[in-house]
Amino acid sequence: MEKLGKGKFLISQPHLEDPNFKRSVILLLEHNKLESVGCILNQYTEIKICDLITNFPDINSKVSIGGPVQKNILIYIHKYGNLIPESRKICHDIYWGGDFEILKEAINQSHIKENEIRFFFGYAGWEAEQLKDEIQDESWIISDMTKKMIFNQDKNIWKKYIKSMDEKYSIWMNMPDNPNLN
Repeated sequence: MEKLGKGKFLISQPHLEDPNFKRSVILLLEHNKLESVGCILNQYTEIKICDLITNFPDINSKVSIGGPVQKNILIYIHKYGNLIPESRKICHDIYWGGDFEILKEAINQSHIKENEIRFFFGYAGWEAEQLKDEIQDESWIISDMTKKMIFNQDKNIWKKYIKSMDEKYSIWMNMPDNPNLN
């Protein structure tokens, strides 16, 4: 089993019942003794960030649903830790958050490309040992993935990940949402 930590991916197992996380891929932004926080990478909307926030620069970036917790807050993941003060490092050259006004100015000045930033409303969160318990209950697979998978808004990311796993998991790709209806 992979070690749990920030920068890791959680891949939901197909039997996970919670509709918020069905066939989801989550990037862990934080993981410590008190909590784990992540964003669901494959729950998309058609809403552009510049259409939601007044005076936000025109950028063709759509907002995703990051999770069921605090859907009224905006989280953003980006590659610009050196440009956006107060950004928190996730791993390698991937960051989240930071000074929102500087972010907007950097977008205005075309320093930030739309394929190097993602916006989310809400997040997925777990208390102290809750996530470890869910992993032991086989609700999640822990994995490393590529940066490309973070910024590429591919609706089939869950299936692609399952396809890349051991052959014994390949049956999951075509499993219906409700196997009882099969």
